[in-house]
Amino acid sequence: MKLLSYLFWGMYYFPLLTSLILGTLIYYSYRKLLLVSTRCTNKTCVITGGGHGLGLKLAKDILNLGAKQVILWDLNPAVITEANNLNSTIPSSQQVHSMIVDITKPEAVDHAVNEVLRLTNNKVDILINNAGIVKGKTILESNINEMMDTFNCNYFGHVYVTTKFLPHFINRNQGSLVFISSASSFLGVNKLNTYGGSKSALFLWAEALKYELQNYNSSNNIHILSVTPFFIDTGMFRGVNTRFHHLLPILSTSYVSKKIIESIQCRDYWLALPRIIYFVPLLRSILPTIIFDYIANILGINHSMDYFIGREPMISPKQPLSSVADSGEATTEKQSSVISTKNIRGNEQPFSPMNIPNISNISSDTGLVKPSSPIQVSATLMTQTTGEIYHQKAQ
Repeated sequence: MKLLSYLFWGMYYFPLLTSLILGTLIYYSYRKLLLVSTRCTNKTCVITGGGHGLGLKLAKDILNLGAKQVILWDLNPAVITEANNLNSTIPSSQQVHSMIVDITKPEAVDHAVNEVLRLTNNKVDILINNAGIVKGKTILESNINEMMDTFNCNYFGHVYVTTKFLPHFINRNQGSLVFISSASSFLGVNKLNTYGGSKSALFLWAEALKYELQNYNSSNNIHILSVTPFFIDTGMFRGVNTRFHHLLPILSTSYVSKKIIESIQCRDYWLALPRIIYFVPLLRSILPTIIFDYIANILGINHSMDYFIGREPMISPKQPLSSVADSGEATTEKQSSVISTKNIRGNEQPFSPMNIPNISNISSDTGLVKPSSPIQVSATLMTQTTGEIYHQKAQ
């Protein structure tokens, strides 16, 4: 009764403040209910850049929530070892597959997507576009090839992967498409010029995709989530610093992974970490540029990359797993499937041209795009006949 009397008193004297407090309490109570009721049980998840860092942590956390299958894509061969390690610690009802995939090569992506749909019986519930690279150079230090590499991986690669899976999601009218963007999407940062540009492009592309899916189907149930975190301690940004650790902390992979999974369960459309990032677009729109830049300089934003080192260079294997190749026949023993895209012959120039699927040609049976021209048919046959698949059994 005392609580009710305080509530009525507050509504009478401070209606706006009390309404905000009540609305916040109801919202977070609803989110708590969603987190309990919408788990990842029996879900299938594909994670690009899943061999280390945030991608690997997401895989572990999703498995802990009951996912049936997790498929890790990475260019680093270490993804094979990580998948085998995960397979050795999870129940037999769950399975992890590893695929060596270069998402900047359309033919490699085509081959990997077909293999994923085969492994999952055309059932992918969550696609997390997490792969990314950063050069950490100023514009004057960069060359055009490095800039193209960054955009091919951070933007065009994710766009192509998503468009290849998109007909499958549209046919089922369910699932989540997650895009790991960056807080640098909203403001220019010294030595993050091309990186920020590619992440900004990805953020806006994902937003446009959300609206297009809503227009395409009024009862659209495909969830789009964009994530814009500050620096994460994955090793990718090794050496970066922040002036005010309590305001703009270097985020841990465990914290970011937890928040991303919560946002998938609650069907959020935008996740900014830390929360102060939500205010950046607003401050840019209402503050004069000179004041906004002054605040950014006080926060040390444009000096955060001064001592950037980055992740150590990836060491590629001399032989792409040819020593463990087998017939590819299914076995009853749990195994980590590996696709080496280095053995897919064809045009090695990334995204030249890109064959974006047309959603009007979707097959209702398979979820794949039906070839509509001789050129498209030839490309499909070439990918299927020249790709070499390797399997490595879990230890």
